[in-house]
Amino acid sequence: MCGIAGYLHKTEKLQENALDTMLNTMVLRGPDGDGRYIEDNILLGMRRLSIIDIEHGWQPFYANNGQIVAFQNGEIYNYPQLQKELIQLGHNFVSNSDTEVLAHGYFAWGIEKLLEKLDGMFAIVIYDKVSQKIHFARDRFGEKPFYYFYDGQKFLYSSNTFAINKILGDFSINQDAIYDYVLTHFISGEKTIFNGMKKLLPGHRLEFSLKDFDYKISQYYQLKSGKTQKHSVAELETALTDSLKGRLLADVPVGVFLSGGLDSSIIAVLASKIATVPLQTFSMGFDDAKCDESVYSKLVAKQIGSQHHHFYFDSSSFQRLLPEVIKVMDEPIGDQAILPTFWLSHESRKHVKVVLSGEGADEIFGGYGYYNKYVEGTPNNNIVTKLVNYFTKPKPLLQPYINYQSNELGSGFPLVASMHDLHNLFNPTLPPLDYQQYCYYPVQNSTSLQFAQSVDIQTWLANDLLVKLDRMSSGVSLEGRCPYLSRSVVELAYCLPDNLKIDKNGCGKLLLKQLGEKYFAKDFIYRKKQGFVLPMEQWIEEWMQSRNFNEYFIHLNNIGMNLDYLQTVFLDKGRVRMQFSMLVLNEWLANYKKCL
Repeated sequence: MCGIAGYLHKTEKLQENALDTMLNTMVLRGPDGDGRYIEDNILLGMRRLSIIDIEHGWQPFYANNGQIVAFQNGEIYNYPQLQKELIQLGHNFVSNSDTEVLAHGYFAWGIEKLLEKLDGMFAIVIYDKVSQKIHFARDRFGEKPFYYFYDGQKFLYSSNTFAINKILGDFSINQDAIYDYVLTHFISGEKTIFNGMKKLLPGHRLEFSLKDFDYKISQYYQLKSGKTQKHSVAELETALTDSLKGRLLADVPVGVFLSGGLDSSIIAVLASKIATVPLQTFSMGFDDAKCDESVYSKLVAKQIGSQHHHFYFDSSSFQRLLPEVIKVMDEPIGDQAILPTFWLSHESRKHVKVVLSGEGADEIFGGYGYYNKYVEGTPNNNIVTKLVNYFTKPKPLLQPYINYQSNELGSGFPLVASMHDLHNLFNPTLPPLDYQQYCYYPVQNSTSLQFAQSVDIQTWLANDLLVKLDRMSSGVSLEGRCPYLSRSVVELAYCLPDNLKIDKNGCGKLLLKQLGEKYFAKDFIYRKKQGFVLPMEQWIEEWMQSRNFNEYFIHLNNIGMNLDYLQTVFLDKGRVRMQFSMLVLNEWLANYKKCL
């Protein structure tokens, strides 16, 4: 894992200290050193967290006698196979680095075929001096970030928003992004919290022409509907095992985040069969037994013989860590799990440099309870005919991902706040909402369940869960890897028949649970899904006890929020999700001003 940053100018010669400024914002992402490439009006750079080929893996890497220059944030897990292909084609390598494969692979195959071949999490930069083009691309599901700014004269990109902010100064806050955040507790699509700054979407690439000093964006990957022929437990186990073989590649210790749930337990048991040294596993416990699954994580750790590390998170942890977490969050996300994830990452980093984590399993295998209504015959499926008729009709290119009437995402995921809340918080300054800002690209001809899954994959997974893992782990110089997000695993799971995802009783992740039966007792696998629910009400009350409400939330007031209405939200014991997301937004706004 690394951080990347760069600065292009149409006419002016750039000073190298501008690149220093950008790279200094991501030292935690890459504490082991930096690499750079500089021409008069081109600054390209990176910070490195050394994982593969520690001695020789320094970027940039070159091909075609130095005419191709490559940088990367992330990991290419199938690089040994690609390196072997390229050597057979006559390419010579100076390292065993996965990034060098990008340089030679681009020269051999071109950008489209290279991206098709990659299995990894990445934000990549490839400068082709011959064509005078710079190619940027982001991985298929959004594991690694890529921000950019363009105004016709300047193009800047970075793994975080801070680097671009440091060069261009105070960005104004994007009010549309604020509305998005209030509703969902994250910011979706190309939008960012700043006006003028954008995200490159997952599965997209950006081609920048130095001749025209302009760019174009294209989508190189999209999920496709259809039924997979790979229905068996054995085929799923093979796909997951292949994914783990790549994600265990490292020249440093690798561990597993082991929550005690099914997803991480399957990763741990399969990884233990492949790993050449005993695994290290890490879990987080809580004082409240309703929130604590540590008994299960300890059982799994004992079963696989891992060196297990268990940590605790309590009220004092919340009070101490919230300001620390905000500092590593370049955009606000109001997910309650950010603090425990940060502390788990912090403590795990004392033992390993890489961890495997279970993100993506619920979205691709159908693990959320609200998916039941999309599967015929399940207890909640009382509107199936209407849904099937609606969702299987030909659809326009863009679909709204928020259902304003039911206050849900199009998947059924409940919003943090309602449209009623949004209007009361910003009335009378709230303008008519733009339909386009709440849209995403649907999977064509998908079933009702696939439609719901694709909404979550492109919104909740890409803009909350993966952002949380990336920011909280990189904030302590730890690399997080997601075995369920191998392309082969995702496509196998997404295209399973509905009845192999959710059964007639509404039991989700059915094929994954059938795999689990091979290794664990049925009462372990089929126990009620606990989720990551925390005693947040108590923690928020303690946080607010010593703070004057209006004085504390002055930063929300400064962006036009009605504090009188917000106070009614904080008096409602049932609004903990919204309360926490507002705390995060307020703290984030305060920290942003300090960072300028």
